[in-house]
Amino acid sequence: MINFNKKKNKTKNGFTLVETLVALFIFSISVLTVMLALSRGITGTIYAKNKIIAEYLTQEGIEYFRNMRDTYVLNPTAPQNGWAGFYTKVTDYCLGDGCYFNNDEIYLDGTMYMELTACTGPCPNLKYHSSSGKYDYSTLLGENTTFSRKMIVEELGPDNIKITSEVTWKSGSKTNTSSLSENLSNWIE
Repeated sequence: MINFNKKKNKTKNGFTLVETLVALFIFSISVLTVMLALSRGITGTIYAKNKIIAEYLTQEGIEYFRNMRDTYVLNPTAPQNGWAGFYTKVTDYCLGDGCYFNNDEIYLDGTMYMELTACTGPCPNLKYHSSSGKYDYSTLLGENTTFSRKMIVEELGPDNIKITSEVTWKSGSKTNTSSLSENLSNWIE
């Protein structure tokens, strides 16, 4: 015969409120740790991308001045050709606070080889043209960037100058700098 009057075991099959809160706390800490790691990874990737761009812009500044020196020296039709013309141009604009150039303003017909603008205070930020992949100061269709390039000239003698290309950019609240220097000389004489 079956006894229907048996007392059932009254154990609770569930979580208590404290257990649930502890589990939620541990889960929240885990999710926050993963989010922090992802955030730092994204920040590091953006910094690396900007550092590479800055290095290329720094090198481009040096290449531009080297190219302009060679153009001045080798083109006899320029109004102020030769080393003296180049030397005068860069020292007039780039001594002291430095200068910047717009690489859209290069003419090879003898009228102008280099358009330099002296920096009075910080140099303006470069603009990026996504269609051409170029960085310059043209206001047409360019997107603002945080990159600013300054070219600084030091006189080392009548036939030798030191060119420093310095690119700065902001990454969050921190200002970063990439710098490269090269001596240019009157190689023709």
